This record gives sequence, C-alpha cells and structure tokens, in this order.
Amino acid sequence: MNWTPLLLLALTLTLTLFLTLATAAETGQRPRLLLSDDRIDELRKLVREDGTHHAQVYEQMKWRVDEADLEEAHHDHIFPYKRSYRAREAAMLSLLAEDEAERKRYADIAFDTLKDSFTDPDTQDRTMTTGSGLARAMMSLGTALTYDWCYNTWDDEQRQRVREKMIEALDAWPDFGHTNLQHPGTSNWVAVTRGGEMMLMLAAAEQENRADRYQELKRQLVRHMNTAFDDLGVTQEGVGYAEYPGGFLLPSVFATKKLGDDELWQQAQRHNWWRMAMYTHAFNDIDRKFVQTGVAHGSNFNEGWISLLFNTVPEDELGYYRYFYDRHMGKHSRMPLNRRFDGDRAGAVYALIYYPEDVEPQDPTGHYPVGVGGSRGWQFFRNKWEDESDAHASLAAKTQMHPRAWAQPETFAINLMAYNTRFIGGPGKQRDDTFYSTLLVDGRYNTDDTGRATGQRGEFEADTERGYATVRGGELYRNLGVNDATRHLMTDFSRPERSIVATLDQVESDQERTWTWQANLGDDDGDDGVEAELKPDGDRPGFILRGRNDSYVRGWVLHPADADLDRKDDALRIETAGREAKILVVMLVGTGELPEGRIEGRGMDTVLHVDDRAVQFDPEKGRIVSE
Repeated sequence: MNWTPLLLLALTLTLTLFLTLATAAETGQRPRLLLSDDRIDELRKLVREDGTHHAQVYEQMKWRVDEADLEEAHHDHIFPYKRSYRAREAAMLSLLAEDEAERKRYADIAFDTLKDSFTDPDTQDRTMTTGSGLARAMMSLGTALTYDWCYNTWDDEQRQRVREKMIEALDAWPDFGHTNLQHPGTSNWVAVTRGGEMMLMLAAAEQENRADRYQELKRQLVRHMNTAFDDLGVTQEGVGYAEYPGGFLLPSVFATKKLGDDELWQQAQRHNWWRMAMYTHAFNDIDRKFVQTGVAHGSNFNEGWISLLFNTVPEDELGYYRYFYDRHMGKHSRMPLNRRFDGDRAGAVYALIYYPEDVEPQDPTGHYPVGVGGSRGWQFFRNKWEDESDAHASLAAKTQMHPRAWAQPETFAINLMAYNTRFIGGPGKQRDDTFYSTLLVDGRYNTDDTGRATGQRGEFEADTERGYATVRGGELYRNLGVNDATRHLMTDFSRPERSIVATLDQVESDQERTWTWQANLGDDDGDDGVEAELKPDGDRPGFILRGRNDSYVRGWVLHPADADLDRKDDALRIETAGREAKILVVMLVGTGELPEGRIEGRGMDTVLHVDDRAVQFDPEKGRIVSE
C-alpha cells in the first residue's frame, strides 16, 4: 500500500489545524487590552451626552486627530512620539464613532499614521526596532493599542502589515540593552521599555509563543515596582518620574490582569500612587504644577497617569479622587481646554476608559488629614482642596538610594508652593549646591554628585488641621562632618487662607562650621518669577517672597537673632556659625495685605504672634507649636 498520499493528507490536516489554532489565539476577543465590548457600548453613549466629562474628552480628541497639524513637527525630536499619540487617539475614535463609515475613516487614519512611522522614520531613524529604547517603547505602546482597537475595523492587509512590524519588534526587543535596565531595576527605563514590549506582546497575543520572555518581562516589572517605589508610590527619581514610566507600567498591569494573570496587579496594590498624586499635584491655570522631588521638573506631560490611576483607587475612595481629578485635570480645571483630561501624549484615551461616571465626587476637606508620609522618608502636606490658592509643603529624608537610576540628595529638602507659584523648589537635574532647598554645611551639600547619601525618618503625624514631621541627617550629614542633625517641619492649616509653615534645624559638630538655611526661589528653571525682599521685624531678620495672584510668603527668623540673611543667585539664605546651631524660621502664606507680626522673648524662647496665633518652640514637647 502506498502510504504517501495518506501521510501528505495527515500533514496537511495537522498544518491546517495548527494555523487555525494560531489564528484563533491571535484573534480571540477584540479588543483584548483594557476595554470590553460592554465598556465600549457605554462609552459610545457617554460621549454623546452634552456637557459631560466624556463628551468634552471626545471632542478634544477629535480636534487633535482631525485638525491638529502633525506634519508641522515632521522630523523634529519628538515626531515618532507624536505619530504614536495620533494613531492611539484615532484608534479610540474608531471604536466610538457613530457609524461604520466614521469608524473606518478613523481606523484608516490610525493605520496610515503607523505606516508612515514604518516607512518614513525621523532623521535619527527611530523605529520600533532601531534607535533609542524610550522611543521604541513609545511606538510599541502606541502600535499595540492601535492594533488592538482597530483590529475589527481594519482589513486583512492592514492587520497583516502592522502585525509583521509588531513581530519584528518583538524579535528585536530581547537584544536591546542599557545600563539603566540592570540590577536593581529602579530606573524609569525599566517600566518604559519593558512595559512597552509587554503591551506589544499582549496585543499580538504572543505571550504563550514567547513564554520565557513573557515571564522575564513580568519579573523585571515586579522588581521595578518593588525597588523603585515606596508604599506611597514615591520614587527617588521624582514625582514626574513616577508619571512618565507609569504610562507604560499601569497599562501592562491592567492588561495582564484582564487576560487572567494578576501577578503585576498584586504588586501594584502595594503602592498608593493615587494618594501621592492627591497630595502633590496642584490646581492651577498655567501648567500641571506638582511638588518637586528627585530630578524631576515641577510639571510634566503626564502620559495619562492621572486618568490611569482611577483604576487603582479603592472603591470607597473613588469619590474623593474624582473630586481631585475634576479640579486638577478634568472639567473643573482652570487649564486651557486642550490641556485637560490628560490631553498631552494621548493620555485622554484613559480619561475615557477609566473615568467613573457613576461615582459622585466627594470633597476631601475634613475627611483626609493635611499630610501623608511614605516609608522611605518623603512627607507631603496640603492645606485644602479648593483651587490654585491651595498650599503644598514637603520635607524629605530619602532613607534609601538605589543605583542605575536618577538620584539627588534630598535629606532636609523642603518645597513650598501656593497660588500657582513655586516659592521654594528643587534642583531638578542641576547639581550645584546653590540649587538645593536644604541646610548647607560650610556652603556644601551634594558631596559626591551622585545623590547616594541618605537620611533617616523621624516623627510624622497629621490631622485635619495640622501636620508635623522630622528627619535626621543620617549618612548625608555625617559625610559633611556633622555629628547630629535634625530638621523639623510644622504646618498649621487651621486657617487655610493664611497657612503657617515653620522649620527648625538643630545641628552639632566637633568644630566650628557655617550653617546655611537655603531656599531655591522657584525651581530649577527659575521661571516662577518669585521676588524676594529682605524685611527685618525689630531685631529679627525677616523676608517677603511675592508670587502670582498677589500672593506672598512672609518669613521671620525667630532664632538666631543675629543670623545673616541675603538673597543671591535665585536663592534665599539664612546663615549662622558655631559648633552647634538652632535655626528657627516661620513662614505665613497668603494673599493680599501683608500680616503684621509681633515678636516677644529671646533666643529659643521667642514667640511670634501673627493673626490670632502664637508660634514658638516648646522645649517640653521638643517641637514647634502653633496655638
């Protein structure tokens, strides 16, 4: 008997079955990522309800896709990114458009935008397989979401063309390396590159075909969350460097969970990023100001972070987060319309997906304390939840430092912003000692230019009116020749329209040193326009900082009375000398008419009377008090 025909038939049937199963695995239910059919149906209705959050987001998205001139940025340094954003938003519009013709039109716009990025890269030849890992990741994320959301509308040729490029990129990603990706995985590069690759793999339904790589991506993302972020969600790289990588990390967390794997989700639950956002992000009408930490600038493009966080908030806290969101980023924000709703960098797709339309907003006032503290020594305080007049203050210890990631020394670092003005800010990526808001020793602070030296946590407490925190100088101040160093921060927000923020530095050394309380007026760019005036009160040094909206910070140096006070190089400095020192500074933040203060007593027994409150150091309690 001739077995050849039967063998050929069996081989043909086996191959057909394999291809059928592979196709089924690749197609499956679409969209696979982030969205369900039920949610798409809900969104189609919501975007057509006049005046709602979703309707406003939808109209802004249509304007960006239909009217904004993408080509004006052709071949500039962020052109590959802009293509990725446009493709992602066009893909979302293709899901939500009213009729099939419009859905097809937006799907074709998304396809043509991706195709152009494949065939006509920028002058640095950045594609999903070449060039910077950060650019590869951005294009991978944009391509993944676009492919997933347009899959049912594209024809076979369009799907095949994009899928081929996705497979090429997935084949190339394992060979990409960078020093920032090495142990301990703290750098934002980990979340960006590995998150971008993960989303591409999930969109292509390749996680089973590439099982080892899938497990490795998960391992690196879990390690990154565990090492890079404390329980509050703070990273040593800064608030902005939680947001930027978070735009890649959280979609990966949500997508794997939707597909039945909750390993990343379980790790993400250990970090309260949403709470950090509520205490560090301002309500303002110029840009997205937030408390400056790490090397981050004081505002950022966001990557959809604030909208993504909706999906991490506990159900019983969602109303408070929605209240915050509406004023910081949403429909009650004072920012220009095209900047609201995570309008930068295609983050608005998440403003549609995750905004909880059925949850009523709740004012956090009287419910939340005025401050929160993290496990690695960052403490943030906020006086109210109203508008751009809200005051924010912070104190950092930075108890851990991880290599292969951006870092700044931050022990004793303070921030103060209110009325759309950053009165006291951080150094950003600047490394010169003159840029830090901290305590200098003999004019020095950043001893090794790496940010490796750390401090220690002290006390932290906060109720609905007042907050208090201390940090110890730790390794950083020992490196500066200091035996003992403690910084106190007291906030009295019992009268939010005139908030009191006070600091006390207590330091000791074996030899005489110069001690300098220094405040960087503004931020690393010095663009907040803070004006400083030296204004003594009786025999005590004092100062006035003036900002936007007729705002001020009135400061008194209660001790030492003979401290030298000057303003130079965009910094305010209070200086004294000796083997030990106590520097007590009280600041009142407000707007309009300047307050009149009255000073009584001498030395550390000095009492400042301002408004109807008395501020002083209580030796029995060992802290600053306001009564």
